[in-house]
Amino acid sequence: MGVDNPPQWPPSMDMSYPPTITISATLIGNPPFEIVRTEGKVQALDPTNHPILYQRVELISNKDKLPRHFSRQYSDDPEVFKTSFQEAIDLAVKRIADSWATEKVSR
Repeated sequence: MGVDNPPQWPPSMDMSYPPTITISATLIGNPPFEIVRTEGKVQALDPTNHPILYQRVELISNKDKLPRHFSRQYSDDPEVFKTSFQEAIDLAVKRIADSWATEKVSR
């Protein structure tokens, strides 16, 4: 979660940034779930008995044409921050849900 890198360095004070997020979704099957944390990553103890049914990473960035704001707007107005990132999160979740529905039908 953050904003895109500026196209120039140092960034101009009049430059605006879109919200940028990455959401990773994994659906693991065959309960009971035996999940462990190894080196900061969560994984099934036995992938043979716990197959990954669905996995997708969705990146929302500058290419998605979300509203842009100046960095000062993000930091000065919590509502601008909340609204901007909620819109990005909603878009990522929708794309993940849509891809799940499409992939599920095609199997």
